[in-house]
Order: sequence, then structure tokens, then C-alpha cells
Amino acid sequence: MTAKQYLRQIKQMETAISVMESELLRIRSKVESPTGPKYTAARVQYSTGDALENGVVKLAMLESKLSEQIDKYEETRQRIVGEILSLQKPAYVKILYSIYVEGLPIWKTGQRMHYSRSQIKRIHGAALKMFYDTVLSI
Repeated sequence: MTAKQYLRQIKQMETAISVMESELLRIRSKVESPTGPKYTAARVQYSTGDALENGVVKLAMLESKLSEQIDKYEETRQRIVGEILSLQKPAYVKILYSIYVEGLPIWKTGQRMHYSRSQIKRIHGAALKMFYDTVLSI
């Protein structure tokens, strides 16, 4: 695994959590609607009670998975932030934190740190190499 792939875990987990939250809202709105879930004749026939019960079960399962995902995300984020902070060069720490934890684009990070586009790309590459050598190659 490359340093970039490793560091991108945070963003991937944030995306997964966001999708799960959207799905949770969708299912919750179906379950809480006054008429309950609607099924056409082409779909499997459910009685109103069965559909409501199935929706509540799906809701509970998704809430549980979401809670587990959030816990895993927090652990991963804390671990990665700690690993970034272990680097000896403050500029590398700022760049990696800004891009992979805060989610800023590389060009915005360069602006924030008053680096040109070519400088930030070069320093970002060096920071990834140091991160890999320091953290991942062990």
C-alpha cells in the first residue's frame, strides 16, 4: 500500500459514513411515513405490519453498522493523525494533515502555506516518501 492510499482511508471512511447516513434517513422516512412503505403488485406482497417491521429491522441494523463505522473511523483518524505528527519536519506535517485529514486540495494547501504549485507538489512528494519510510515500511 502506498502512503497516499494509506492516508486516503480517512476520506474513504467519511464517504462511507455519509452514504450510510443518507440511507438511514431514506429508510427512516419510509418507516415513519403515515402510510408506511408502498409496494406495487410487481413486488413481493407484504402486509402493512410486515413492511413496517422489515423497515424497523433494516433501520436498527443500519444504525448499528453506522455506529461501528463511526467508531472505526475515529480510531483510524486518531492513529493516522498521530502518525503524521510523528514526522520530524513541520512543513511535511502541515501538508499531509491539510490534504489528508482536513481534505483540502493540494493547490489550496500551497496557497495557505505560501508555496507555488511546483513547490507544493515537490514537498508533498517528499512528505509522502518520508511518511512511507517512517511509518509504513516498518
